[in-house]
Amino acid sequence: MKIDHVIVVTPDLDNTVARYRQELGFETVAGGSHESVGTANSIIPFGPLYPQYLELLTATDPSLLFGEVVHKSSTAGETPFGWAVSVDNLKSTASRLNLEPITISREMPDSTVLSWQLVGLVEAVTSNGFLPFFISPQHDPLHARNSGGVTVQHRVEPFSIASINVSGSQQELNHWLGDAKLPVKVTPGEPHIVSFTINSSAGDIIISSTP
Repeated sequence: MKIDHVIVVTPDLDNTVARYRQELGFETVAGGSHESVGTANSIIPFGPLYPQYLELLTATDPSLLFGEVVHKSSTAGETPFGWAVSVDNLKSTASRLNLEPITISREMPDSTVLSWQLVGLVEAVTSNGFLPFFISPQHDPLHARNSGGVTVQHRVEPFSIASINVSGSQQELNHWLGDAKLPVKVTPGEPHIVSFTINSSAGDIIISSTP
């Protein structure tokens, strides 16, 4: 089990993409639209095979449940929204937590449709990002790994998700993760994701809510 990616929601995806390029030195790749849930994204891959990545997410249809949640979460501006961990056996994780996997699909800019399974997405969203959702390590959000990877010229190279800060119950998180050890700091309080740190060629970069 490892941290797979982190999510930032934004009310204006184009402006956020431009800001991350200008202020942080990160380039993005257009991900596409999740028509069934009312969102769209861009992805900041960490390396050509992106073993980890940052997802910038916006609402495209607030009339749909997930689109509404993303819209409400981003009303005040860019903010950390959630995180995902990859597990070798998604079915085993679903069984351990007594949950059913759900299938998500996304249409890419070239009209390719990608689909993959998740476990615990509803629980992650309703915990305000305190809990992660689970995903298979075989998912390929840019459909590029089988063709040798994606080429992105970052001005500042993102290396890894160094740590995540959340507020909530340490015992609840331990149970959710099956006591796996991940670089997550828990502060007691109302459940939510507080911030995360990306290790980069310019040093550690902390992403938190827009002041």
